[in-house]
Amino acid sequence: MAISKTLIFNNKSGSVSVYQRLIDKTSSGRLWAAYTVSNTPKVKYSDDNGSTWSAEETPFSSGDKWPSIFVNQNNNELHFVVSNSAYSNSPRWDKKNGGSWLGNETVKLDYGGGHEYGNILVTSGNQPFCFWADNGAKTINCKQRSGIGSWTSEITTSVTSGWTIWSVAACIDDNNLFHVAWLEVEIADNNHRKIMTATCDGSSFSSHTEHDESDDGSMYSPVIRHISGTTVWMAWARKGVGDETSYRQIRYKKYAGSWLTSANLTNFAGDHDSYDIIYCSENDTVNIIYSEIGSYASAPTKHNIVYKSYNLTEDVWSDQIQLTEESEDAKKPNATVIGDTIHFSFDFYDGANWDLYHGSYTPTVPTAAREIYDYVSTVSADVDVTLSLDPQVVIPEVGGKGDIVHLADDESEERIGFSSDFKFYITIRYDLLNESDAGTLLDIWADSSKANGRINSWKFAHPDGHTYVVRFDTDMTRLMSPTYYTIKNIRLKVLGRIAD
Repeated sequence: MAISKTLIFNNKSGSVSVYQRLIDKTSSGRLWAAYTVSNTPKVKYSDDNGSTWSAEETPFSSGDKWPSIFVNQNNNELHFVVSNSAYSNSPRWDKKNGGSWLGNETVKLDYGGGHEYGNILVTSGNQPFCFWADNGAKTINCKQRSGIGSWTSEITTSVTSGWTIWSVAACIDDNNLFHVAWLEVEIADNNHRKIMTATCDGSSFSSHTEHDESDDGSMYSPVIRHISGTTVWMAWARKGVGDETSYRQIRYKKYAGSWLTSANLTNFAGDHDSYDIIYCSENDTVNIIYSEIGSYASAPTKHNIVYKSYNLTEDVWSDQIQLTEESEDAKKPNATVIGDTIHFSFDFYDGANWDLYHGSYTPTVPTAAREIYDYVSTVSADVDVTLSLDPQVVIPEVGGKGDIVHLADDESEERIGFSSDFKFYITIRYDLLNESDAGTLLDIWADSSKANGRINSWKFAHPDGHTYVVRFDTDMTRLMSPTYYTIKNIRLKVLGRIAD
């Protein structure tokens, strides 16, 4: 598929970090998008799902960079934080509610150190918190706004000695716990990199958790996003994962009270340099949208924006779905969601310049393969006998609802349903059996302590990996030659399943 796209700004330039938040929405559906032009942070909004965009607004002066925004869903205030290059990138903040900006406030004024990658988050009690990196002190810092023009003393946590911070990303969960992720790089060897996280309750940081380490220079910055409740997802990219070492692949990890013990690899093809995560509550999917390089032989240097959708209910990923054309060059997606539609800003090369565009898509909700197991209840078998011999040909599975349809002469119909439950029958065939296996089948059918013909229920180990409680629904017919046996048809009625 190829999305339709609308221009937000032509010939953009300046420093942004796509691992911070560059697009967000209000509860009424207004989209805000942030960007920089010649290192001047700007924002625009759209009230028609990205079809048209407002005139740009410039709440900060020239020389500021690395914008990050956050919309407080309680009151639709837009919070905006940037790094002020005139003061060693010290973080500055502003907000807008309605028609006017409150006015710039300096979160921390510092002429030394190098303060970078500010993230602004707001608690359910409407309190803004700012997180950023201090590469002079080698710390992750946090401050809370305590009044007009006033911010509390900073809370800090130190990174590994002899390492520097290349990016910071942060999110807040439903318990007002902040989750902070960053990329640490060894100063003496910038190929040596680590993905780190910590939590912050607003008064102190937790101890750090290391998630991944690489020494080939391929590791890219993490993005961390709140999903729902206390669940958080994080994604990053690196080479040398699993069997594939030639591409920079995306890895993801989930947090729900604690991090999973190991990162999970999404087996995306191609090389990746930017990505974002967004949760869609309408269909309970987590969506990873990312830029992929060199997927097509006809355009080996082109970036394409693609995504995969993860169905939380059914624990299954969709296939990779391409959102931009093979001939196009598009990267740095940053996403938010309205209803069941994902909206994202992204960089698009027009042949001469990189422009900022808006795109949208409605996720394809992946569905797990359906099996008889999904439609029958857990039951017990009459006898503890299991047939685990796989059939040698395709198994017909017939499902019915126990309904009757009467057709009149005038083609009108009377439909009678006796049950909404499925009734399943499995027909299996064995074209070539040795004497032992043929004897096993006959013994299960004939023995009065086992199936006893069609009297007792027993267990059938289905090739789908589940065990079902069944009974014979037909008599047994065997054919034999001097060297092998054939059993033409065995029809089993499925009574239920054994829980697994």
